[in-house]
Amino acid sequence: VTEDLVLLAAVGIDAEGTKHPLGLVEGATENAAVVQALLDDLVGRGLAPNVCRLFIVDGAKALTKAIRRTFGRDTPIQRC
Repeated sequence: VTEDLVLLAAVGIDAEGTKHPLGLVEGATENAAVVQALLDDLVGRGLAPNVCRLFIVDGAKALTKAIRRTFGRDTPIQRC
């Protein structure tokens, strides 16, 4: 691992508060292609896009845009 390595991770939290790693890709939240690839992979592995979920993001516009494109315009997003 080098100091130049940037990773984008998706972590889910269940009703009991337990964290579950869902996906990991090399790249940044500002990179629309990387963000969309991560979300497409999650959906491809069974994450239903029609289930309402709260997404907590770092504020990157590419990330918010990809979430809304994949999970719907009204998907709740909280910026941390």
